[in-house]
Amino acid sequence: MNSTDNSTSIWEGVFKNYKDAVPKGLGFSGEKWASQILEQLFEFRKNVSKGGMVLPPRSCDLPFLCSIAKVRSILDFGGASGWHYDYLKSSFPNNEIEEYCVLEIKSLVELMDREKIHASPVSFSTKICREKKFDVLYANSSLQYVSYDSTYTDIIAQTTPTWILIEDFLGGDFSDFFSLQTFHADNIPVKFRNRNTFVSNIQNLNYQLVYQKAYPAVIKGKLQELPMSGIPEEFRVKHGENFLFKKND
Repeated sequence: MNSTDNSTSIWEGVFKNYKDAVPKGLGFSGEKWASQILEQLFEFRKNVSKGGMVLPPRSCDLPFLCSIAKVRSILDFGGASGWHYDYLKSSFPNNEIEEYCVLEIKSLVELMDREKIHASPVSFSTKICREKKFDVLYANSSLQYVSYDSTYTDIIAQTTPTWILIEDFLGGDFSDFFSLQTFHADNIPVKFRNRNTFVSNIQNLNYQLVYQKAYPAVIKGKLQELPMSGIPEEFRVKHGENFLFKKND
């Protein structure tokens, strides 16, 4: 989303049900996505190797959270190439992370394991053990690709993280709906959620919302509102949002 022309919407249509948002192409299971995320990671690593401060591929507050909390284990929900750990390591080199697990689809997990892109403490998995616990559950621009909220809330219940950091949540003051996101020649179903219902569902799991802010979308080098001309005005979202939840004592 960060390089999209603001005059052209990358989302088209409003669908009440997931089944009506018919996908086209392989989307995140295809070679184009795999190539893109690897190129993104390698470019970041190359820039880091040159020295100095390096901007991450996308806005990411995870290092800041880790620097003020005693974080040793992180579950990255939909973390793609795992670049968030590289950014964490470069911006907070004295971190105490012992486990960084990226939860992803099968094709990406197989790719990352086969190419050996990361070393310990980073690992990739398609599922988590029922009894597994993490200090932080993290998601950056990934929840919109999950059709059922229970997929995410079940993970919260399983891992009981102290912190939940969600970045680039897409939602607003409307009923849940689906749309189609353009990715090259593919169409990928995306879910836009009722914001208050989503927040309440997490709070009901014994969490409090302690921090929220607009997520910065950089479009053609400028901070701008999201390009949503392909969606009726009453369903548009100006910005994604970041939420930080903390487990109640």
